[in-house]
Amino acid sequence: MRYCIIMMLLLACEDKVTNITPIELNDADGDGFNAEDDCDDDDPERNPGALEICDDIDNNCDGYADEGVGSFFYTDTDQDGFGSSWISIESCVAPPGFVDNNLDCNDMEPTANPLATEICDDIDNNCDGQIDENVGTTYYLDSDFDGYGSPDFEVVVCEPVEGFVLNNDDCDDFLAEVHPEAEEICDFLDNDCDGVIDNDLPLYLYYPDNDGDGYAANDATAIEACDMPVGYTPELGDCDDTTPDIGPDVIEINGDGIDNDCDGNIDGPSYVLENGIYISADTYPGDFNAAGGFCTAMVGQQAYLVGFGFINNMSLSTYPAGLWVGNSSSSDANTNCSLYTSADSGHQGYGNQGGYGACSQQRHVVCSTDPNHCWTDSSYCHMWD
Repeated sequence: MRYCIIMMLLLACEDKVTNITPIELNDADGDGFNAEDDCDDDDPERNPGALEICDDIDNNCDGYADEGVGSFFYTDTDQDGFGSSWISIESCVAPPGFVDNNLDCNDMEPTANPLATEICDDIDNNCDGQIDENVGTTYYLDSDFDGYGSPDFEVVVCEPVEGFVLNNDDCDDFLAEVHPEAEEICDFLDNDCDGVIDNDLPLYLYYPDNDGDGYAANDATAIEACDMPVGYTPELGDCDDTTPDIGPDVIEINGDGIDNDCDGNIDGPSYVLENGIYISADTYPGDFNAAGGFCTAMVGQQAYLVGFGFINNMSLSTYPAGLWVGNSSSSDANTNCSLYTSADSGHQGYGNQGGYGACSQQRHVVCSTDPNHCWTDSSYCHMWD
C-alpha cells in the first residue's frame, strides 16, 4: 500500500514539470546574461559576471570603470621623475604631470630626489633626512686670531664662518704669539709649535737657589735653559743654601762663629788685636776710601778707620806680618816706613796712610768700632757704615 502511494505522487509531479513553458532570453552577445542585466549586450566580455580589468571600461557592469584595478599616480611638480604624496589619483595610465612613486622629499626642487647627489646648498638633495651631510668644508676655531685653528673644535659648513679657519695647526689657540710661523723665543713656550720648548736657542747653566740670596750650593745640580727660571741662579758659592743670611755677598760678622761670607774663614779675614782694634788678616790694595770701606766689611758693623795718631800713641804687642809700620811722623812718609816682619816688633803700625808715599802701597787695614780710636785729628778719622 505504501509503495503504491509513493508511485502515484511521483507520476503526478512528473506530469506537472512536463507541462512548464521555457522562458526565452534576450541575449544578443550570447554571454548568458539578459539584455536587461547586461550593460553592453553587444560585447560578451562585459556582463555582471565579468572581471573588472584596467581598460577604461565598466567590465562588470557595476556602474564604475576600472574600480579597484588601477594604479595610484602622484603629482611630479618639479618634473624630476619623483612624485609627492600631496596629490594622487588612481588610474590605469599616468596622467601628464604624474608619476608612479611618491619618493620626492621636496617636489618644488628638481635637485632634490632620492637619486640626486648631495651638494653643499642647505638642501636635503638625496632625501635621506640630512642636509649637506659629508659635503661641507671643515673649519677650525681660531680663538687668538693668529690665522691658525685649534684641532679641538671644528664645524662642517658650506660657507666660511667668522673666527674659524681652514687649518688646525695651532698648538696653543689662546696665545697669538704661538703658531707654526712664529719665531721661537726664550719664554718657556713652544712658540713655533714644533713640539719642543725654547729649542735652537743658546742655553746657559742655572742652579737651584733655595734661599733666594743669588747663590747656589757648590754641589747643586745644574739645568740648561735659555733664560734663568724663577728660583735659580747662575752663581755657585753658597756654603749654606738654607738661609739668605749666609752667602758670598753677606758681610762677615765677627765673633758669631759662622762663615757668613762663605770665604772659608769663620769670622772673616779680620780679628781683634787689642783694645777693640781690628787688623785685616790679608793685605788690601787701594786708596784711602777703599781701605775705609773694607773696615765695614771686616768688622760687620759701623766702623772707623783708625787714625795714625792713635796707633802711634798706643803700644800694641803684636803685629801681623805684612803690616806697614812707621814712626809718628805724618809729614814724612818715607821716615822709617817699612814692611813689618816678625823681627821688627819695635815699630808701631798704622793702616790709614793712603796718599803718603810708600805707606800707600798694598797693606793691612786697621779699624775700630770705637770713635775714640780716631785720636784728635779728624782728617784721618772716618766712619764707615
